[in-house]
Amino acid sequence: SDLPGAVVQEARVSFPPGRFEALNVTVYDLLQTLFGFSGGVQGGPKWAESDRYDIAAKADGEFAPGERQQMVMALLEDRFKLAFHHDTKEESGLSLGARTRPQNLDPAQDGEASEIHPGDRRQLIFRAVTMNRFALYLHQIWRVPVEDHTGISGKFDFALDLDRAAVEIAAQPPGPPASFGDFLHTAVEQFGFQLEAQKVTVEITMIDRAERPSDN
Repeated sequence: SDLPGAVVQEARVSFPPGRFEALNVTVYDLLQTLFGFSGGVQGGPKWAESDRYDIAAKADGEFAPGERQQMVMALLEDRFKLAFHHDTKEESGLSLGARTRPQNLDPAQDGEASEIHPGDRRQLIFRAVTMNRFALYLHQIWRVPVEDHTGISGKFDFALDLDRAAVEIAAQPPGPPASFGDFLHTAVEQFGFQLEAQKVTVEITMIDRAERPSDN
């Protein structure tokens, strides 16, 4: 049976030569990918957080990695009439740490597309994901800021075992029904990460204006 609330959307963002491609993404997803801020994205219309789009854009010739942010920002401003600004605030959050590098954290292949999606055996699969991007994903699920304090740099392939987490939770004294966030919290710690409560100063992307794009 499925884990309670275990609805994980498959979103992919990649930059093939001379192109930008995004599959099944929200406006929030794209802004988080662009800026990677610990506080994520706030504000704007509700559909900017929930409506998912497939986007493909072709550049006039090749563009350098350093130009990717400017290209995607221009696309969002053109297609979604998007306006936004950045801000900071302090709030309760979590620190993502690791005493040692988890054993099953495998370096990603060069050119591998960054993606997060469910696996066949109730796993949560991460491909070419930085620890900062992982912390942002946890923030999206738990709705609290998560700061990367692992000290681990680079992009990695790894998988969280939700079945194993379910076994550990089932062995605990009876309590309220576990949510997907509870299963994820247990799986993160089983993998070898540490989660600790802390006050964090978070950077936020605030959406000032957004319009749904035309169908083309």
